[in-house]
Amino acid sequence: MINNLPAALLARSVLTDAGAPPAAVYGALLGTNVGPCIGVYRSLATMLVLAEARQHGEDVRAAELARVGLWLTPLMLLTGCVALWWVLA
Repeated sequence: MINNLPAALLARSVLTDAGAPPAAVYGALLGTNVGPCIGVYRSLATMLVLAEARQHGEDVRAAELARVGLWLTPLMLLTGCVALWWVLA
């Protein structure tokens, strides 16, 4: 498993070097940055926000975050893909 930031950098580098079209590069970046919303430990940003919320007295559980991510992630991916299609078409 790889964190989203190194995955995004790797995907961008590999796709750019391979001469992939911009839609493929943007799609890979979308997937590597939205996909980790399902799990807490796949995104450094999510872990930092969760730690900060807990320091400020908010009782946010990882299971709650994952439950919200399970329905929100597909919605964000669909919206992002439609936006990419609309902008790049």
